[in-house]
Amino acid sequence: GSSWDGSSFMLDPCWLAAPDFYLFTDASGSHGCGGYFQGRWFSYSWKPHQQLSSDVSITWQELFAVVAAAKTWGHFWLRKRILVYSYNAAVCAIWRSGSCRCQRTMSLVRTLYFTAAQCNFHIRITHIPGACNEIADALSRQQFHRFRLLAPQADDLPSTVPAELKVL
Repeated sequence: GSSWDGSSFMLDPCWLAAPDFYLFTDASGSHGCGGYFQGRWFSYSWKPHQQLSSDVSITWQELFAVVAAAKTWGHFWLRKRILVYSYNAAVCAIWRSGSCRCQRTMSLVRTLYFTAAQCNFHIRITHIPGACNEIADALSRQQFHRFRLLAPQADDLPSTVPAELKVL
């Protein structure tokens, strides 16, 4: 159950200042997805229905990583501006436009919008070259030794991704 009463303080959509936080996410088509935010991290393995297929694109998987981060850490982001770095340019375009043709991906867009309203944060997604997104890449591939070399200051244990995401 949720305790949200449906009201939130809306942030000005025009960003005049730098973002409050940076979030790095990535998805690996065959392994899973990962996210990194201020030393916090998660690594999520795909469930069978989330594997690449005719119904699941890499764009869906990359957007799922952003949704997983928002659902996991959104409660830390009250009235904050979050800049998400994603390797997938299509995710950036979909978020900017607020729509896409794929119904399954659009469902994730709606989930992210609702989560942002519920937790009262503003999110922007921008492209990052893969070579600059190594921490999230290591997490998406469950390469934990590589992750520790890249982010020795990270929390010892991962954040728990909400179980509700397993059914998406």
